[in-house]
Formats: sequence, C-alpha cells, structure tokens
Amino acid sequence: VMFCSQLPRLKTEGFENQKMFDSKIKGLHHCLVILTRALSGNYICFEVFELYEDQCLPLAISALLKACMCLAPEDMVAYPKMFRRVCDFLHELIQEHLDQLVLQEPEMFNKVLLSLIDGICMTTDPVTISAAAGALDHLFEYFYVHALSRTRGKLSKKDREIVSKLSKLFSNVYCKRTLERVLPILFNLVVFESSSTLLWSLSRPMANAIACDAKGFQKFRRQFIVGQPEDERETLDKAISELGAGVEFDTSYRNKNNFTRNLAKFSKTIRKMPRVRPVLI
Repeated sequence: VMFCSQLPRLKTEGFENQKMFDSKIKGLHHCLVILTRALSGNYICFEVFELYEDQCLPLAISALLKACMCLAPEDMVAYPKMFRRVCDFLHELIQEHLDQLVLQEPEMFNKVLLSLIDGICMTTDPVTISAAAGALDHLFEYFYVHALSRTRGKLSKKDREIVSKLSKLFSNVYCKRTLERVLPILFNLVVFESSSTLLWSLSRPMANAIACDAKGFQKFRRQFIVGQPEDERETLDKAISELGAGVEFDTSYRNKNNFTRNLAKFSKTIRKMPRVRPVLI
C-alpha cells in the first residue's frame, strides 16, 4: 500500500522546491531502500507468493518502477542519493528477480534500460555507475547463457519462461534501439572519458554486450573506423582486433578479465592518438 501510494502523488504534484523533495523524493527514496533490502540477501522465500497466488510482490515492484520512471533524468541528477537508490534497486531487480521485471510492458522495460544508461552517463558517482553497469552486465549475461549458449537446452521451466519474455522485450523496436546504444556509450566512456578506476565496472557489460551481439559489434567497429582520419584507420583496425586476443566472448570470468586487460591497453593506445574521435550516438 505504501509503495502503490507513491505513484499518484508523483503524477499530481510538481518538482520545483524543497517541499517537493520532502513529500515525494524523500518518501520514494525510503520505499526504494525498503524494497531493495527486502529483495536482496535471500532473507525472504518469495516463491511463497507464487504458491498462494499473492500478487503483492509484483504489484509493489510495478508501482515502484512506475514511480521511479516518472522522474526525469535531470531530476535524478539533481538528487544523486536518489539516483543511486534507483540504480541499486534496478541492479537487485535484474540480478535476483528478473522474472518480475520481464512481466513489465515493453515501454516500461525500455525506460528501465534508459535509466541504467543514464546511471552510467549522467553521474560521476562511482557507486551509481557500478550499480547501473552491473545491472546491464547481468542482463546481457543471463540472456547469453540462457538463450544463446550451448547449454540453453537444459533450462528449468522458470528460466524458459524468462527467456521467452526477455527475447520478446529485446526484439521490441524501441528496446532494440536502446540496446544498440549501450556498446557505443560504454566504448566512448571507457576510451575517451572515464578514469581507470571505472574500467573494470564498465568493461564487464561491454564484454557481455559483444557476446550477445557479435554482428552488432562488427557493425560498430566499422562505424568507428570509418569516422576516423584515413591515415589512422589501419592502426585502429589492428588495435580493435587485439581486443579479442585470448577472449572467446562467452561471459566466463576468465574471458571477462582478459577483455578488461585488452581494453585497458586499447584505451591507452587511443589516448595517444589525439585526432581519434568518439563514436557518434
């Protein structure tokens, strides 16, 4: 009831002053903390809700998602603690309760993806960035392991249902466009903007994004090289080829570590080439 009451308040009142912060942002912040902590840690057997056909969990998650997605990106940035809680919630939801997220409509799922991208691009808080990147990392890894890898035939009934719904969401035209933006955004951040302290966090979803869409990576690679000075293209092509040295792009921990190491070398190479430009998104 407390969670569901937040949505109408957010829709009917403004966002311009301290009163707004006290009445809505602060209340929503507390709701996020409560539900995120309830969802994490394996303290509660949520299967009981399914057993008794109790809809309180999906209703609470849906209401909180709608309340969070009502906030404009600039509102999130204005309240960094709130932004962090939103990304923490989405990270926990994707990592431990993906079956609840895939129940959402494509429009809501796309807003979740956009919020995670904003969590990476629109803040300098390393905790928020790591949470958003970790959520994308798990989403891509789950899809690869359960939908694309050779072991996908051994799925449980629950995983088969999640994969079926997730595949439909990924194929939605708007979600597909958003997902295609992830790799260029992460690439630009790692190579041209972010500090080395965020390399590990950002490289993880990059590796899994490539594993999920090898053709998309090759398209992105051509786009990046074509947009650079002609005399730099051969060097860049060779440097990008070395990103895959010792990497099979199968989401394993070893391959992710190899990719992170290769990406660090690639980033250093690019930063010594001042005429190289970021990819246009």
